[in-house]
Amino acid sequence: MATEVEMGIKTNSINERLQFRRYLLGLTALFLVVIAAPDELYAQTKVTFQVNLTHLLDGKEFNPETDKVELIGNRHPLSSTSPVDMNRDDENPNLFTRTVDFPAGMTNTRVEYQFRVLHNFRYHNEDIPRTLQVSDENQTLDSLYFNSYAW
Repeated sequence: MATEVEMGIKTNSINERLQFRRYLLGLTALFLVVIAAPDELYAQTKVTFQVNLTHLLDGKEFNPETDKVELIGNRHPLSSTSPVDMNRDDENPNLFTRTVDFPAGMTNTRVEYQFRVLHNFRYHNEDIPRTLQVSDENQTLDSLYFNSYAW
């Protein structure tokens, strides 16, 4: 016959094994949920921003070889500390574009953004921030002129 101490050790060993099995089962279940999660959990909305620099190019206030256009905003993934560089459009050299991915959690969120030009090592921001309501569908914003607005 086993002593109480021996039985206690056996009981603890069995309980520890059961706890470990439950832990593994829980991790396996979590793993299965994550890999089988619907695409909506990871979905992103792609927003293409565009700005037309015709008047700056015509007035020689912008040199696309040395200057650059950036996109800044008040919410991630747009910020003034991590600007997004705009790319010159191949089909329209006066147009600068960039597509930004917004996480699904930002749907119906209002974002303020601005274009800014780096010319002769000085930043020139637009006077008034623009606004965007992030939707659940990809979108391309109108290509307005730098520092002009459609009311």
